Amino acid sequence: MTPRWQWMLFVVCLTLLILGALVYIGVTVKSEWSTFVPDLIIGVVGAAVIGLVLMALQQSTDRRRSHAADVNAAYNRLLDALTPLRTLDVATGDATQVSEMRTRMLQLYETVDEADDQATFGKWINAEGQLCLFQALSSLEALRAVSDRSNAEAVLKASAPFHQWVAEFTHNLRFWRTGRLEESVMRTQAELIEVKLREEGVWREDETSWRDDPTDGSQS
Repeated sequence: MTPRWQWMLFVVCLTLLILGALVYIGVTVKSEWSTFVPDLIIGVVGAAVIGLVLMALQQSTDRRRSHAADVNAAYNRLLDALTPLRTLDVATGDATQVSEMRTRMLQLYETVDEADDQATFGKWINAEGQLCLFQALSSLEALRAVSDRSNAEAVLKASAPFHQWVAEFTHNLRFWRTGRLEESVMRTQAELIEVKLREEGVWREDETSWRDDPTDGSQS
């Protein structure tokens, strides 16, 4: 039996219980039936209203708890996907790891309800997603220009933009989950990223454009 039906059964049982109690009281004290019946109706209606209010409050609480659990699960999946990217070789590494991270990023984006207290979350995560794509492609282009792949310093320098983004985004994501990443900070970061990418000519107006395959040549 679902929680909704459990609460409906509770309302019915509560109403019947109060109805039975009122009838018993009326018979026991030999009430005047001309006034007792209206009182009985009022009592039954009142019990039903109270039960329905309690049911609505419980359902609202259940929805909030379920939503919070979904957000927490999506957050943890994104953290798990970010972990291997800290040491990913952008040139020769498994591209599916980056795709997996972008998928988890999108899932968190879609799970968080902006109608709650995260009005700017969507703008921030969208900007970060576009920056991820830009930094990954920048690192890849820089690595392709390194002629001697045995030069560890050159390889690390070329990979730095993407790895730096992974580190900074992971840090900010943890702050957001603990409520320490203020809305004004998210808004400022999103604006700064947009300015940077506009200067590079790669900013996309459509939200979550970063979910596209970075190898399909669809940058604009």
